[in-house]
Amino acid sequence: MIPGPLLLLVFCTLVSLSRGSRCTLSILSVLPYPDQNPEFSSSYTDGPDIIPAGYLAIEMINNRSDILSDYQLELVEARGGCGMDTLTLSEKAIVQNVFRGEKHVIGIVGPRCYNSAERVGQLIAKDAIALVNVHMCGSPNLGTLSVYPYSTSTTPCIIRFVDAYVALIIHNQWKQAPVAFLFEDEELSYSILTYLTEKLNGSGVAYSSIVTDNYIHGALTGLEASSARLVLVNIDGILTQKLMCLALTRNAIYPKYHWTFLRTKLNEFTDVDFLYMGVRYSCNSKAFSLALNNSIAFNFSYNPRNSAITDRGISGLTYAEYVEKYTKAVQRYNSGMYGTPAKFASINKLGNAFHDSIWVLALALNATDTKLKRVNQSLCEYGYGQPHLTKLIQEEILGVRFLGAGGEVNYKYNGTRRFPPGIVNLWMYQGIGPKALSRHLAID
Repeated sequence: MIPGPLLLLVFCTLVSLSRGSRCTLSILSVLPYPDQNPEFSSSYTDGPDIIPAGYLAIEMINNRSDILSDYQLELVEARGGCGMDTLTLSEKAIVQNVFRGEKHVIGIVGPRCYNSAERVGQLIAKDAIALVNVHMCGSPNLGTLSVYPYSTSTTPCIIRFVDAYVALIIHNQWKQAPVAFLFEDEELSYSILTYLTEKLNGSGVAYSSIVTDNYIHGALTGLEASSARLVLVNIDGILTQKLMCLALTRNAIYPKYHWTFLRTKLNEFTDVDFLYMGVRYSCNSKAFSLALNNSIAFNFSYNPRNSAITDRGISGLTYAEYVEKYTKAVQRYNSGMYGTPAKFASINKLGNAFHDSIWVLALALNATDTKLKRVNQSLCEYGYGQPHLTKLIQEEILGVRFLGAGGEVNYKYNGTRRFPPGIVNLWMYQGIGPKALSRHLAID
């Protein structure tokens, strides 16, 4: 059996031959991957489940005669980190593949994490690099045109959770209960905090900020020293587990404190390594359930496809047909790269955003090429340090509109994607798991 990546290489070679000797345009993919080196460990390692959706898009585009017909698109894989300890990986990926590489990189897709996306966005904004980046990050910072002029998002903004939390405080008349924020020392947390304080200012709600900087003992000490009773938490899922196990030992749980967790994946509180937690924090499943009792968690859901599920998108496929192809692509890639049995390989919801990111860039490049041909130029002449051409590509990105794998794609003036209204789900943990409480309409 031919491994997944080799099949993709064979396919790309055949397509290249069928297209003749045409200019190859490389798209640099910056995603997190599993790493054997503990120095570069990351809380996100789902690149292998996301990247096949990109290869699928490349295959579809290269088979089209009406999009970039004079060019050959290829995807160049590079590792990019998600935590602060792995952040430099994204910068290294750009330096190695853009400046030192032999590929003609014309744009970047990914990163999937806010800190990496922000660092990359600042780096490519320099005139010496001037590359466009279509990322998968919900940081509100990235909508600041003066800092990130060449960055575009394909995922919803994280501040939707903040609006729901403020609505919860007002609805329950909790204005007299001071709020404490337990955030990691990270840019996304600060951007959320800035937005939240703007919402709370003038509302009569007292609040204070406690930055954890990954030291949960210090965070709890700071909380106990404050007058806060409502606690809003925005930290990594594993740290949240450690935090609540430790909070139980210090009796810093309900009813003394009312805990609320942002951006929570529900399995973060069910998939717990109690062997580790038991040794380190004397925390078993019963104790963990007690620590979480009456705490609240937010997660977000929306119907990204505001068209009928049977509609054919830009790829010519219905959503069901796309999922079938994506699933097979994930299985081929993971079995070939990691030897993962097909039944254990699974698609990732960010794969849809990554797939659409490739299409966004391809359609923008196609429109840019049409304009360049009018003055006898081509994308083959694109070089780094040409901000005028990069600005032209970015303008075309903002004008893109199509039905993709993740729904209808179109943009606001600042590069954030327009989404249909979504729902912030409110859950309360009681007993052994979460129970739905209410749903809050969030309008972008």
